[in-house]
Amino acid sequence: MGTRMPKNSRLLAGLVALSAAWAVPACTTGGNPNHPEVLRHQGACQDYITKGDFDAAESRCRLCLEYDKQNPECLNLMGVIYFNRGNFGEARDWYKRAMRSRPDFAEARNNMGVLHMVAKPPDYDEAITMFSSSIKIDPGYKDGRWNLAHAYSEKGNIAFADAQNKVLKKGINMADPGKATAYFKDTEELYAKADDHLRRLFELDPKHYRGYFQLSYIEMQRSQYASTEQFRRQNLQRALDMGLRCWELAPKDAVESKQCAGTLGAIYGAKEENDQSMTYWASCLALDPKEPECLRGFRDSAAKVALTRGGLKKYLDQIAQNPGYAQGYFNLCVGAFEQGLQDMGASACEQALALDEKLCLARYQLGKYYRGVLNQDQAIDNCKKFISCAGQQNPAEVQECKDLVAALETR
Repeated sequence: MGTRMPKNSRLLAGLVALSAAWAVPACTTGGNPNHPEVLRHQGACQDYITKGDFDAAESRCRLCLEYDKQNPECLNLMGVIYFNRGNFGEARDWYKRAMRSRPDFAEARNNMGVLHMVAKPPDYDEAITMFSSSIKIDPGYKDGRWNLAHAYSEKGNIAFADAQNKVLKKGINMADPGKATAYFKDTEELYAKADDHLRRLFELDPKHYRGYFQLSYIEMQRSQYASTEQFRRQNLQRALDMGLRCWELAPKDAVESKQCAGTLGAIYGAKEENDQSMTYWASCLALDPKEPECLRGFRDSAAKVALTRGGLKKYLDQIAQNPGYAQGYFNLCVGAFEQGLQDMGASACEQALALDEKLCLARYQLGKYYRGVLNQDQAIDNCKKFISCAGQQNPAEVQECKDLVAALETR
């Protein structure tokens, strides 16, 4: 029945937040922590880390440590530098020194937890211990709270895979609600802990899009072992709500945008809403035409749509064969509008422009669409951009857009 999330999905895996935070130390030992050069070099080290210039950052952090050899912030930043260079052993030594210098240093404990998360294999128990200690020191520390939730979620994913294997070996149909629920007790305990910390995180940061993605993924997983069909539908609805929130908040150049689009494609597929599923898989492809999971999801959903929307098949095939082909998305846009699939058409035109902003007629189509859904600002913006790029071409459409702009701007 429902679409399962990809096992060990690379696309839908979460991210770990590495903190390079720096603050004026409450106290330090050795050297002269009050010397103005300490703070100057500390700040410069942080700035260079942000810019990705780790050699310059190391020089400034070492100057900081010449003035105050036990400065916890600069010891921690040295760990961040070596972490970013991929030297995890050296990073661990610096984090340990930072924690010895200041045992209540939340950022250093968080960063040590990250090292356990990226170890091969990951040590989630040690990571959870470090992240838990970081938020015990500072309950409002968002990076520590997010990483703790993520660690519980990752442990839950491992427990899910183990339980799923047991269920399959016993020949139990996971699509039959309630049959497999008992095997996922450990999974649910871990997901519940992740869920709890994510909801606390949203109290600290209502726009934490990574958290919304993670909770959407958890709810999608839960839907696969729900005890009743009603609970399965509730899990899918919560997954959808969280996924849409992530899609709304995540910057389109952030990896989470692609993850959220893929999650929404999978959720709508599980709900058997194939038009919407295809739309989000297409959004995923527009963000990364080479992502195999996006292409696979798009092809699966497009095949289902083509069964009921035969007139769109040739456009869907164009995109499936060449995911980076902007004209294919524009053709789908026009075809979808012709069939009355307004949201699909608008999404396809947006994706066409994301791949090739010179596809001028996509602006015309979007101008008409936004007028129809009463989004005046977007209608005017797209029509003005169409008029500007059209030049002497498409005079009838240019005049239509001019009339639309004139009518809307006089209201």
